[in-house]
Amino acid sequence: AQSKLGLAHNILSNRLGTLVDQGLLERANETRQAAYQPTPSGLALLAPALVARTWAIDWIEPTHGTWSSVIHEPCGQDLLVDYTCASCGKLVEPKDVTY
Repeated sequence: AQSKLGLAHNILSNRLGTLVDQGLLERANETRQAAYQPTPSGLALLAPALVARTWAIDWIEPTHGTWSSVIHEPCGQDLLVDYTCASCGKLVEPKDVTY
């Protein structure tokens, strides 16, 4: 994962440590090859993280090639966020929303 992310070992280690300290990740095992899994509070961040990622893909040029993929395991395709109305099931466009 480290080489795929393009981060130095110490930077990745510090960032993972912060996420563990904040209760968003936990170490999945204590072997030499560290593995992490999200805690319940980390899993709760999936929706806002996907929204932020989708916005970034639309509005920000990636600094290193392309944006990393978030794969929907059942179909194997990249996951992007769209909103549908809970009542009518139609795709929600910004022009269709009032506050």
